[in-house]
Amino acid sequence: MTRKRWGWILIPAVIVVVAVIGLVISSFQEEAGLIEVGESGRAAVVAAAEAQQVLSATTDPADYPEFSAALLVAVVAHKNMPVTNPAETRLDHQLSSILDSLAAAREAWQAEKDGAWDPDIQGRSAYWSALHPSLASLAGDALTASDIRDACSARAAELLEKAIDLAG
Repeated sequence: MTRKRWGWILIPAVIVVVAVIGLVISSFQEEAGLIEVGESGRAAVVAAAEAQQVLSATTDPADYPEFSAALLVAVVAHKNMPVTNPAETRLDHQLSSILDSLAAAREAWQAEKDGAWDPDIQGRSAYWSALHPSLASLAGDALTASDIRDACSARAAELLEKAIDLAG
């Protein structure tokens, strides 16, 4: 009779142990090396890095078309990235924040280039925080387009470091 009691105790214990092992493996697939980011994800990171590099390397208005084209390539690469596993999901979220920062820089540059910059609207941090969540930490109420571009470039560079680590 004692053997039957031990059997009833061991069966649920084994089931719990197997469930915990399965949960740990499924939650940490990337860390365990079971799932990696695909080539499309890596290409999207490279395209975003190129756009950020163009943004950080210049303030010349003549370079706006080059930055805009690089940003478009990054957006297309991101949209073409299939999200099929947890590693790619993490990278997708990171790239969304990077591209949001770069899009804000493009918006600021475009407004300045077209002479449509309004210090009472675009010069406030609340404007940028509301439209671009990646710039939520931006502060100030007398911002210029150059300030926004610099802040966006710095934020994108910070996020790119994490994306490069994820893309491995």
